[in-house]
Amino acid sequence: MTKTVIQRPFQKNDNAFLNMAKKRKGGKMNKVLDVYKDLCTGCRMCEMACSLEKTGTFEPFRGGILVLKDDFKEEISPVVCRQCKKAPCIEACPVEGEKPLTRDEETGAVVFNEDACIRCYECVRACPFGAIWVDPEDEALKKCDLCGGEPECVNWCATGAISFVEPRDIASRRAQAMEDRKRRAMTELDYGTIHIKY
Repeated sequence: MTKTVIQRPFQKNDNAFLNMAKKRKGGKMNKVLDVYKDLCTGCRMCEMACSLEKTGTFEPFRGGILVLKDDFKEEISPVVCRQCKKAPCIEACPVEGEKPLTRDEETGAVVFNEDACIRCYECVRACPFGAIWVDPEDEALKKCDLCGGEPECVNWCATGAISFVEPRDIASRRAQAMEDRKRRAMTELDYGTIHIKY
């Protein structure tokens, strides 16, 4: 008697599906920075760590991450390159031949080659997230390059607002952060604290 094995199609959350996707990409999935602004306190340690890593100095505007504060809306928003798979910054660049913005095969990051740049700033205009800016001192472009696969900003973020994760883990990380936030809010209510902010 022969057994008939019926295989169901891959589901997106199957390990076999994810392993197959990894093999297609050369053995590993590229991680991305996930910024959860509700956890950001605006301490700007990420900016300091990045600028120290990139320039050897504490000049936040010269790093690859910016923390924007909107006092009117009382919002804090860390801005960092999303390393888009279809990067509009790369597509917008008019340079022929050696491109100033290319994809690093190892990390998946969009990296900047200053020597090839003609300073037209089309990439700055094309980025929908405002994650490429111009250094005020030397007019060079600044953006996150994931520090070669080990982002310093993640190491220095005390609240966990910035993490380096595989894209499939972003949703579960957000859900966990929301649960933690609710738990903290309930604890603050129990102790009569009034400074809860939603």
